Amino acid sequence: IDKDAFQKLFQNILSKQSETGAWDYIDANTERNDMSISAWVCLGLNLLYTQMEFKKEAQNALIKINKMLIRDKRGAGDNSVTTKAVGAYTYGEDPNATLGKILRSAGTTMQAIILFIKSTLPEYRLSHWVETAKTDQIKALTSAPHFSLYQAFFVLLSQKNGVNFPAAWLLNTYQSLKKEQLDDGSWPLTSPPIQFGGKIMATAMGLTLLQ
Repeated sequence: IDKDAFQKLFQNILSKQSETGAWDYIDANTERNDMSISAWVCLGLNLLYTQMEFKKEAQNALIKINKMLIRDKRGAGDNSVTTKAVGAYTYGEDPNATLGKILRSAGTTMQAIILFIKSTLPEYRLSHWVETAKTDQIKALTSAPHFSLYQAFFVLLSQKNGVNFPAAWLLNTYQSLKKEQLDDGSWPLTSPPIQFGGKIMATAMGLTLLQ
């Protein structure tokens, strides 16, 4: 990869982080921050965090969004037992909760997304909230009629970050993934975020989860 071009892209992504700490589809601000987009950015930052030439800037950006979540006592603060909040993909004093979006309540995809973000750095990984969210996610993914690929994707990313899940549950997850795979080798569209990306995205996530 051309390092100069990559550095330019990296700086551009960092410049899109709002003062609040999150990202959006274009420029985030205090009124509209998209937590799903933020999680994808954090996935990239998490990879760059291991490389010395990008480590400091990636770490600072991850710290900023994690501090935002700690301040969010209604939804992802370390003192909260669940992720009850009126916001969906947003953060702010008056989150614009759009009808139909997933709320940050126990066992939802939004909680899984925040669980991943809070596991990106060791100092935020070890908290009461993370342990509670982990329990919520295990229960939700085990009892759901259809396996949510998008939700499981971020849960297992947090496992890769160092959040420990029971071996029996991981085996059950593997078996559920195999069961959900269709005869043509693809995976079904099991959650709204994947429906936007279509069958190709669902299949890519199914294979990533198996990996």
